Amino acid sequence: MKKIGILIIDHGDITPEMARQSKTRKEHLHLFSDEVKKFSSSPGANPHKDSCEQLTGLLIKKGGFKNLEGGYMDFMHPTLEEAFKKVVEKGAKKVLFVGGLEFLSEGSHPLVDLPEEVQEIAEKYPEISVKFSPPTFKSFEDRIVNMLIRKVETESKIKACP
Repeated sequence: MKKIGILIIDHGDITPEMARQSKTRKEHLHLFSDEVKKFSSSPGANPHKDSCEQLTGLLIKKGGFKNLEGGYMDFMHPTLEEAFKKVVEKGAKKVLFVGGLEFLSEGSHPLVDLPEEVQEIAEKYPEISVKFSPPTFKSFEDRIVNMLIRKVETESKIKACP
């Protein structure tokens, strides 16, 4: 059996502080540049990085995965290819790309952008078996619905109708 590496895909984004600096969509898009990749990687500097690291840590701990890394589609390091190289350096002969929390449901990134990017990586490294796990979340689970109800109740200070 081939040694498997797992790569959890996160979106990546600018920091909330940077987002607050922009007043319009055009200003916001202008901030999406290579400068974002220079941000500090210290804990708390970017909540997107912190949440991806927390998720990968929990998957390793609870799932017992020995060769798992998180990578970012945009704006942050490690990129998907950089994270791919890490699992291969640890001995993976097969790498499974799995969408993280932002990519559980069908949308343009998991249906178009991510398969294309994963395919590009696969073509660069033909000696490694590469698979992209497409989104399968098409219906809402009770846990997610209950979490959103609690959020609405907390924020609005009203109870949801039965």
